Amino acid sequence: SVAPRAPRGAAEPAAAHLRWPVGWGRPPALGVAERASALAAAGEERIELLGGAVETLASSASRTEEARARLDAGIAQLRAGRRREGREGLEAALEVALACGARGVARRAAEELEVAGASPRRISFDELTASERRVAERAAAGSTNREIAEELFVTPKTVENHLTRAYAKLGVSSRRELAAAL
Repeated sequence: SVAPRAPRGAAEPAAAHLRWPVGWGRPPALGVAERASALAAAGEERIELLGGAVETLASSASRTEEARARLDAGIAQLRAGRRREGREGLEAALEVALACGARGVARRAAEELEVAGASPRRISFDELTASERRVAERAAAGSTNREIAEELFVTPKTVENHLTRAYAKLGVSSRRELAAAL
């Protein structure tokens, strides 16, 4: 498929947007501006600029923006016929998105990976509530129900209920399997 074209006249506002954060010295703002500038470009220039945005954002605390830039870079590489690099970029986007809870970005990365012929791991966090996820992650790390209850200020019975629902949603039956499913 063909890479999407930027709207006519998008390059000039994107370039202006890029000048502001350079003066501010703020990596997250700079990375977002680099991504916007890249999306206004096409072909190899887009890929190169998105690589710069990924690099800038990877050194910042803005994990969601990093995931977005990695997603765009992976898509651009796939559209340019670079299947291996594109898949690697999308896998990295999926990993970063899952780590920071950017559900939309993770979902889009998984969809793009499927289109590219890869089979991304199941995005299980969409199925768990925040409480179930917190409990499941601690259980997978080896904490006992009592330890989890004390840490989260809930009763052991609440921990047990959250784990029971998490096991059912993830299709697992043990803590060992739980670690692999998360």
